[in-house]
Amino acid sequence: MLWKTQFLCNPEYTSQLSDALEEHVSAVSFFEEQGSDLWVVEIITPLEPSLEEFKKLLAPVCAAINIPLPSFSTEQLPDTDWLEATWKSFPPRQIGRYYVYGSHTTPSPPPTSVTLEINAATAFGSGEHETTTGCLLILDTLAIAGRKFQKPLDMGCGSGILAMAIAKTWNVQVVAADNDPECIRVTEHNATLNQCSPLIKAVLSEGFATPEIIAHGPYDLIVANILATPLFEMANDFATSLAPKGVLILSGLLSRHRDQMVKAYEAEGFNFISHKTINDWEALMLEKK
Repeated sequence: MLWKTQFLCNPEYTSQLSDALEEHVSAVSFFEEQGSDLWVVEIITPLEPSLEEFKKLLAPVCAAINIPLPSFSTEQLPDTDWLEATWKSFPPRQIGRYYVYGSHTTPSPPPTSVTLEINAATAFGSGEHETTTGCLLILDTLAIAGRKFQKPLDMGCGSGILAMAIAKTWNVQVVAADNDPECIRVTEHNATLNQCSPLIKAVLSEGFATPEIIAHGPYDLIVANILATPLFEMANDFATSLAPKGVLILSGLLSRHRDQMVKAYEAEGFNFISHKTINDWEALMLEKK
């Protein structure tokens, strides 16, 4: 059961207010309110939200930009499987060589496509979000360039879509790590569904804290589609865990974070190679010196 909380604000401040909440909720988005100059900020949480906690998170931001705290409205979403309903509204997608589809559709990919069947689940990563799309496009670019990988890692694997894309593209075992047991369950389920279970090793881990993650390194490819803050915090971990000339793909950050993120990783011994920008979301490709 999920809960939806909304508030209205000036569109100038939607990004700042959303950023203050994004690491504390399941999802946060914003969109234009029809017939109004204001925008709606929408928050999804798995449990009934604490509006007082939201106010505490927003108070410093509101004070800094000199606006009052917003008024919240909260409702419990109906028992309808909204994930399933939402996923069914999306058609199959061709993202580079990757054909992403749900079981509700009849797949008809081009013969050379790498197929990825992803259905509605409680773990993030359907291929619909811009961050996942950007990562898949970079993986496609690497494959076109003839890059080969033997020891890849998907850090923060969510649904396992990127781990499966890597496994199917290079026919190698991929370590798929996440700190959420549900993500591990969904990743293992999806690997079986996509007939690549022997190539996916799903590991429950808080970052690189689990010895098993360290033991499998150093990696020659790491993809991390998470959030901007942990990406900044984990820069040294990625540098330590990646082999020289190894490739690092980062996503889950907005365009305004790109330059700062690149500088942080250059300081850890990475060269910035390229990026994909989709609707203000970024996917970065870097290489360790």
